[in-house]
Amino acid sequence: MTNSIELSEDAFDALFPLKTNHLNPAARWSHGDAGGCLFETYGEEMAFVREQNPRTVWTFVDADDGGQCVISGFHLVNRIGYLISTTAAPEGVEIHVRIPHRPRAERLALFSKAIACYPDFDPATNLVDLLADAMHWSAAAGVNFDEAQATAADHFTHETTD
Repeated sequence: MTNSIELSEDAFDALFPLKTNHLNPAARWSHGDAGGCLFETYGEEMAFVREQNPRTVWTFVDADDGGQCVISGFHLVNRIGYLISTTAAPEGVEIHVRIPHRPRAERLALFSKAIACYPDFDPATNLVDLLADAMHWSAAAGVNFDEAQATAADHFTHETTD
């Protein structure tokens, strides 16, 4: 029988320090000046995750309520990526960590600030320039823009459908 508990982000951070993704200097989920800790769901990073003690693996997933969650263990459904802790989760316990999501209005406000940095008065031109700059940034950071765009489209679909 598996017990299930929910931890806050702060409790998770204190109890289960994360390993930095040494394979990808542009990995997300960073702590301070250290590199990111999120491992991808494919390729060399996935192979590395599979080599770890299963009780140190955490799956970052899209939750059914539109938010996100970190779940102890290796999971495939709705996965975004994997985290690896330096401390193992207790045997027979499934741990959930809710990651609060920003409301749509807040996300729109943040994006409006970003796109307002572009001087053209035509919103479509500003969007094209912002996306082109995102492509340049992705290339410089070693991030696959097409994969990020596909994931973003999946998130958008999930967030805008009931």
